[in-house]
Amino acid sequence: FFFGVCLPSGGAVYAGWSHGAVPDPMKMMTKAKFYSGLHATTYGVINAILCIPCLVGYAMIIFQDPIFKPFLPKLVKLLMWSSMVHQVVFTFRSSLPFAIGQVQDAGLIFLSSIATSCVVLTKEDGGNAATAVSTACISIALSTALLGVALW
Repeated sequence: FFFGVCLPSGGAVYAGWSHGAVPDPMKMMTKAKFYSGLHATTYGVINAILCIPCLVGYAMIIFQDPIFKPFLPKLVKLLMWSSMVHQVVFTFRSSLPFAIGQVQDAGLIFLSSIATSCVVLTKEDGGNAATAVSTACISIALSTALLGVALW
C-alpha cells in the first residue's frame, strides 16, 4: 500500500516511490484490483476451510436415520453441492457482503425431521432404502425451494 502526503507547495510526496515521482493512476487501480481480488480469494479459502467440516456434520444431523448410512458419501456431496450453489447465489444476489451460503443450524431440525418422516412413511408403504432416500432428497429440495419463494 502506498500513501500520499500533500505538500503546501501543491506537490505530493508518495511513500514507496523514489524521488517523489507521481505514480501512474492506472497502475494504482490495477494494484487495488489485485489486492481486492487477493483479499476476496483469501476470505473464500478461509470460508471453505471452515464450512466444509461443518457441512459434513450437518449432513450427519440431517440424515441421521440408519437407512441413510450406505448413502452418506453421496448425501454429503449433495449437501456440499447445494451449499456451493447457495453460496454462488448469495455472492451475486445478496445485499449482505458477508453472507455465507450454507445450511444454517436453526434449519437443521426441520430438515432432519423431513428426512426422518420420509423414511418412516416410506417404510410404512413397504418401500426400500433407495426409495426412502430419494423421497427424502426430493422433499427437502422442494420444501427448501418453496421457503425461498415464500421469503422472496
